[in-house]
Amino acid sequence: MAISHIPFTIYLRLFNILFDNKQCISSNQTEEFQIYLNEIDNIRQSLDFPSSSADNILQTQEAIIDLSIDYLHSIIKSKQLNEIELKQFCQKASQLFTINFKRAARLSLDLLHSIVQNWYTKLFNETERQSVKILILGPKAARNGFIAKLYFYKLLHVEQEGERIVYVESVYDEQQALAIFGSWLLDAEAGDMFFNDRSQLHRDLMMDAANLYITKLFQQPKN
Repeated sequence: MAISHIPFTIYLRLFNILFDNKQCISSNQTEEFQIYLNEIDNIRQSLDFPSSSADNILQTQEAIIDLSIDYLHSIIKSKQLNEIELKQFCQKASQLFTINFKRAARLSLDLLHSIVQNWYTKLFNETERQSVKILILGPKAARNGFIAKLYFYKLLHVEQEGERIVYVESVYDEQQALAIFGSWLLDAEAGDMFFNDRSQLHRDLMMDAANLYITKLFQQPKN
């Protein structure tokens, strides 16, 4: 169980009560929360980080768990859901999440940078760096701000995917990924040849015409 998921799990279990505009927590729901509280207690007692880890890493995780335990105790005791108190719980959890997010981002980017800079500076000269293309393999529907994308945007001085950065979803086989990349490059060349626009075949072919017509559809009639 990811520790940062604990407050989210509590919120999701309470969401249906909020959605139904109820404030009372039923006996069955109280029992479920008690079981979950026991699980969290066990996690709290078993926390064991390597001695090389900074003390504040452990302290942050303990703080998230303790916050969750205290909140669960309060709703189990009262059997009442107070939306203001739930909001306060979520906001306090968010502050602790942010500490984890910053630490995780820093560690991930330091590792990526140590790998990329080694081959980027040694394999490519200054001219080649102006045209090098990056293929990123990752999970489906990566969220806006995916850290690997942000890193390569900065490295290549671009603002988005397209001409020099390609993101391939849910493909982890190198040959399959290269085949997709080859198709992407071919589409770019064909788009330039037919439309003088290398991105034309990377988007819906009707997009430009559709945007123009949609604008006309929603134009306000003149009085």
